[in-house]
Amino acid sequence: MPDHSDAAVADAQSESGPPAGSPSVLVAEDAAAGFGAYVQNLAVHDWVALGFLALAPLALALSGPLMGERQRMVTNHVILWCFVAGAVYVGRSGTGPRSWFAGIYYRIGLASAMSVTYVLFGESLPLLSSRELDLPLYHLDLELFGFEPAVLMERWATPLTVDWFSFFYLCYFALLAFFLMPLVFVGKSKRLAAELAFTVLVGYGIGQTLYVLVPGYGPLRALREAFHHELPGGPIFRGMHAFVSDAGAKKDIFPSLHTAIPTSFTLLGFRYRRDVGRAWMLVAFITMNTVIATMFLRWHYLIDVVAGLLLAFGVVTASERVVAWEFARRERRGLPELWPSWPSRRAS
Repeated sequence: MPDHSDAAVADAQSESGPPAGSPSVLVAEDAAAGFGAYVQNLAVHDWVALGFLALAPLALALSGPLMGERQRMVTNHVILWCFVAGAVYVGRSGTGPRSWFAGIYYRIGLASAMSVTYVLFGESLPLLSSRELDLPLYHLDLELFGFEPAVLMERWATPLTVDWFSFFYLCYFALLAFFLMPLVFVGKSKRLAAELAFTVLVGYGIGQTLYVLVPGYGPLRALREAFHHELPGGPIFRGMHAFVSDAGAKKDIFPSLHTAIPTSFTLLGFRYRRDVGRAWMLVAFITMNTVIATMFLRWHYLIDVVAGLLLAFGVVTASERVVAWEFARRERRGLPELWPSWPSRRAS
């Protein structure tokens, strides 16, 4: 006869795990449900930021022995990923502090994701690729367009013009601070903030990935023999050159993000001109001069600029559709708002 003793039942239960409804099972189920809700609450731009930031340390670790400078750069990229992952978790999980801290930490994390990577790439890019594709890019310019703008514009290089375009080249960084930050932090339009976040994160992600695949130094270094003299710049040029040489990514030419990001801002500013007012016209003027500066100052080939323009139009077009889908998904599933709230932000 089968053994129905208490000992046999206990043995059967121990072999099959804790019974349904026990505290350990409920905790596990709650944890799984919480994690599932957290994953559903992630926005597309969250996935882009976390995914791209994970690629850099992974690529560095796989491209050579993990020691010395390479190990230090892997550590720096991992620290950055952890910082951004913490920001995303606090902003999306619903378990972090429900005060201004969650909202501002989330925004700072996303805002710093690509800008800090740009600085880190100054040392990472040479470790990721030892190739230089300057000559193929130069010959592609000649084949497609019949000229190289950096060489052609040398005839107009004077201390005044070089400083003029150096100023606007530096305005690229000012745009990030004075156009992107206010709209994301205190802007009334959540849809504009979402499209900006998507555009910048995807634009930087694609651009910086292509830096690794298509590395080069630009005409200033690769085409020295094609120029008759050095650029006759003044104090603004010298300051710009020192800053870019120290903080830049060195082999970051294709595509030109100095073209892609300001052009994206101009396109979004025009699309949301009712929200930003006439500021989009100033952004457009700065963008036009910045794009010319990339070639006038011998940083980029024309094909880099064309690729930057295509990238800008592509991500801005995609941002409208992706963000519309994101808003509809959240409304349909009853998910929290796309941007974690904080007291100083009013609903649009």
